[in-house]
Amino acid sequence: MFPEKAIPEGLKLGANCRLAGEDVSEGEIIAEAGQKLRPQDIAAIASTGTNEISVYKPIEIAILSSGNEILRPGEPFENGKVYDSNFFMLQNLLSSIGCNITDLGVIPDDPETISNLLSSTAKTHDVIISTGGASKGEEDHFIDTLEKIGKRHMWQLAVKPGRPVCFGQIEDTLCFTLPGNPVAAFVCFLLYVRPSLLTLGGANWREPSRYYMPVGFTIRSKPDRREFLRGYTVTKDQTTMVQKFDRDGSGLISGLRASSGLIEIPEDQTEINKSDLVAFIPYSEFSIT
Repeated sequence: MFPEKAIPEGLKLGANCRLAGEDVSEGEIIAEAGQKLRPQDIAAIASTGTNEISVYKPIEIAILSSGNEILRPGEPFENGKVYDSNFFMLQNLLSSIGCNITDLGVIPDDPETISNLLSSTAKTHDVIISTGGASKGEEDHFIDTLEKIGKRHMWQLAVKPGRPVCFGQIEDTLCFTLPGNPVAAFVCFLLYVRPSLLTLGGANWREPSRYYMPVGFTIRSKPDRREFLRGYTVTKDQTTMVQKFDRDGSGLISGLRASSGLIEIPEDQTEINKSDLVAFIPYSEFSIT
């Protein structure tokens, strides 16, 4: 028997008791197909006693950088060359996708080398992502090589930055050839590659939200071309507006560092004046914090 007055007076009926099924009811869906499992989702599944579920396997992705002028960090610097920042940027961007990454290194501007590497890699990987070699220069061989050993589905978009972006495939392996300039590679990955990879991996992809805000700058834009500027928000006199990075060069990583999102300028809008409303896409929409 309990000692007298072991249970204090004044307790409400049901206090400190957990009812069966109060968290999840029988038949309630915890996780749906296409849902990316978060720590809290996994906890909910485990709480039901389920020890095994069916999931998509991680995508096998190979990344390479193209160009005789490319050096990897740690190598001695040479005049006329640049260090490879694209691989490390893409590697980090892919961290939120859920994939296995193979580093193919830096590939010289040689058609035979490119052809052999793409052919062999396509046998063991789901996706090949390359940067550089997508333009029309004499040493840009990726597009011609892709057409010879596979299929080119799309090449060159009316966007800035990122016009030379290319999409194709070798057998069942998807191939994305991104511009060599890091800003263009960054923007093209977020807008085109990332949703493709999420879909390939079985995830439900949604269009990133756009927030319309007044701008604090004036620019002129070319018609028939969509532009994505690097921007950030500022608040003054209780009004939040969007500013853009002062310089728009697609090789300026400093613009990416200073920005917190992309400013989208439509094809038919050739003039932006102060206080005009523009679409701002925060990087958080792409799981970048």
